Amino acid sequence: MPAYFYWGEDDFRLAEAVMPLRVRVDAAWLEFNFFKAAATSDERIIEGLNLAATAPFGMGDRLTWLADVPVGQRCGEALLAELERTLPQLPANSHLLFTAKTKPDGRLKAVKLLQNGPPFRSFRPFRPGIRTRSRRRWFGGPRPRGFNSREGRQEALVEAIGGDLRRMATELAKLHLYAGERPVTAADVQGLVFSGAARYGS
Repeated sequence: MPAYFYWGEDDFRLAEAVMPLRVRVDAAWLEFNFFKAAATSDERIIEGLNLAATAPFGMGDRLTWLADVPVGQRCGEALLAELERTLPQLPANSHLLFTAKTKPDGRLKAVKLLQNGPPFRSFRPFRPGIRTRSRRRWFGGPRPRGFNSREGRQEALVEAIGGDLRRMATELAKLHLYAGERPVTAADVQGLVFSGAARYGS
């Protein structure tokens, strides 16, 4: 059953997780095979279910993204019946994505039904250890070009940005664009990312 339920308030990480599904939609058929809409009513959700049950046009897969769905918190009998009828019949190349801000209530029949098939993923904002987690995410693997841990550039960025992953991605792209082929310097970080950062030095 090619359906998914992603929830949480970290829109940046959630959007990153959607990309592997999004790239399955052929760009030439995007207008026909990609649909995203807020689905806060049963009628809108049922409309999305019917669309997801339709085989993709042309090449590639179909992605139907129903955002802000309430089915994790409440689900009437009529909608539950539609979910039970439609989900097992989805074409293998048609992906149905539900997203919501709040954690689904595992006691609901609809949630139990969804848990039988689609992967549930949570995207909560970083809370404790926010700087440690940011450092691990951006610098725990291959280092971004021009960032030498001994020079404190990583610490400067993480200290300035904290756990704002969207801003971290934006600032790294800005720094790399500005520096070109040369390494990013302390002056670059201080001048472009935040002001009054002379304490990080060269």
